[in-house]
Amino acid sequence: MSIETPHARNDAAYQDPTHTRYLVEASFVYLDQDGYGGSFDYGIPFSFAVVEMGHIFLGDDIPDRDEDPEKAMAMLHHSVNIVWAMHLTLKKKELESKSL
Repeated sequence: MSIETPHARNDAAYQDPTHTRYLVEASFVYLDQDGYGGSFDYGIPFSFAVVEMGHIFLGDDIPDRDEDPEKAMAMLHHSVNIVWAMHLTLKKKELESKSL
């Protein structure tokens, strides 16, 4: 499954009144039964693994992620309106039965 969503660190996530959730990279960990070591059980009847994640950056002053990935990610997490959106590919996982 492919998803593209406004990033929570961009005004576009808030300005559209139909947007009711604000998503960041870690938001998708909760869709995986094994996310965070399986310590969260929301009782959801599905599980997805993030296969690929990328960002749509704004402007030309963003460092090349291949040349300086640490600087690019630091700007993403500590600046507003640097990134427009995220695009992800998720893969459905088989549900694991959990014993009590």
